[in-house]
Order: sequence, then structure tokens, then C-alpha cells
Amino acid sequence: MAKLQLLILFLITTFIQSFSNDQNRFIDTLYLFKPGLGQNSGQSKEFFPNNVFGPPATVATKDIPAVAESDICSIGLDGEIVIGFTNHFIIDGYGDDFTIFENTFLSPISGKLFCEPAIVSVSQDGVTYYSFPFDSISLVGCAGTIYTNGSENPFDPSKSGGNSFDLQDIGLEYAKYIKIRDITNLVKNNPNHYYYDATLSGFDLDAVAGMHTAPIALSVDENIQIQEIYQISIYDINGNLIKIHNDIYSKNYSFEFSKNYPQGIYLVIFYYNDNSIKLRKICNF
Repeated sequence: MAKLQLLILFLITTFIQSFSNDQNRFIDTLYLFKPGLGQNSGQSKEFFPNNVFGPPATVATKDIPAVAESDICSIGLDGEIVIGFTNHFIIDGYGDDFTIFENTFLSPISGKLFCEPAIVSVSQDGVTYYSFPFDSISLVGCAGTIYTNGSENPFDPSKSGGNSFDLQDIGLEYAKYIKIRDITNLVKNNPNHYYYDATLSGFDLDAVAGMHTAPIALSVDENIQIQEIYQISIYDINGNLIKIHNDIYSKNYSFEFSKNYPQGIYLVIFYYNDNSIKLRKICNF
């Protein structure tokens, strides 16, 4: 592997809170919403977008879908929503990285799951999106096909229900934006589809849980020299502290990374000489 070197020449601009190993968090930011047809439940300002932030509805089960407008927002047929985390990336950790909760339920009439599917894609810059592969017949790979277990830990995909996604499946190490685009019409307009139901009206978003996240760097000027740095701490993408560089008082400080760390994404935290944190930055070495 080619020699890699990190040259730290950052201007510290703003104080931010201490780093936490806790990577579990729910979406808290709406970037775009293009409602479709079918229904508009939960779209009013009284409820939206707060009804898609926070945990999934605790009452939701395979037999009882979340329907309260305070719990879900109907995207509608062919609707689209882009959401994410204000100060965090989703990162590719071990296993699934985030879970999308919809109000899928087992229909007492047909005995089948009442599915209103959506394509899920993610982006690092809000311009180029990468879609998770899906099958239009089985709906495998879509969101909106697995019911929610509202009483379970929403950050444990083995129990929580919902549809979980792994960035590794599309070859990304991190993402900032999550796009959910309804494709229910593929089912609703095809009476021969296994999940066909004439009453389908579009994807209903309940919540999105991120199991692997890391803080986003604050704005910095990389051409200004950093001053009075006391310590640099380096964490891996799972939040584990792997290295501390102490007593760094040089205005320009550089160190080789390739000799000690495998290539990947790291969280680098810079401390002032009063031991306060001034900057966190995700670095891809």
C-alpha cells in the first residue's frame, strides 16, 4: 500500500461536546419531501416532520400497524423523502447500519403482509445517490416489507422488525443522506402481484434508526496552521479508541498513518491545551 501521510493544518473554530462511543441515534433532519398521491396522513405541520423523528411507535406489531398521525407520515404513491442526521454520518460498521420502519402489518383478510414498498438509496453529497438492489416481484431489498416490533430495541435488527440496510452492500463506507422513494404502484397496478391489494395507498414512514454513526467534522480552513494542540485521539469506525498522540505543541504536526493503521475511516479528535475538544473530523486514510 502506498505511503499515506496525514498533515494536520486545521484552524480550530468552534467548541463542541465530548465524543461518545454511542453510535445509536434516530434521524433528526428533513432535507426534502415530495409527497405523492393516495393519502396525506401525518403531513400537516402539526405533526410533520417530528412524527418521523425519534423511535418507532411502541404499539406497532404484525397485527397492529401504527396509524396515528403523530407516529407516521404518509409519503404517498410515488412520493419521495430525504432524511438524515444533522451532525453525523452513517458509517459502514459490522452488520446492518440503519433500519427503516414502516407500518407493514399482516392483513386479517388476505392473510398476507400489507406491503407498501419503497426503494432506498443513500448519498454522501446529496447529489449522487446509490440505490440498494431490490426485486420488484418478491420486494426483497425494499423498505416497507417487514412489520415493526415496537416493544423491542429499535437498534437491534434481529428483534426490532423493520427493513435494515448495510452500506457494504453498495460499496460505501459512509453516507449522509437517506432517500426513500415509494414504488407501491408496481404492486397496486398489477392484480397478479403476490402482494396486490386495491387499497394500497403509499409508503408510511414511522422512523429510521442508525446503528452505526459517527460525528461530522465542523467547518475548518485547511490552509491555516493549527496551534496549541495538546492531544490527538483516533477512533475506529466502531467507536473504539485505538491511539492517543500526547503533548503535541508544534504549530505544524504530521505523522504517518499507513505504518500503524489499515486503510479505512477514522474519527480524529483534536484537543486544545486546556484539554477541551475543539474539532472532530472523519478521515478516510
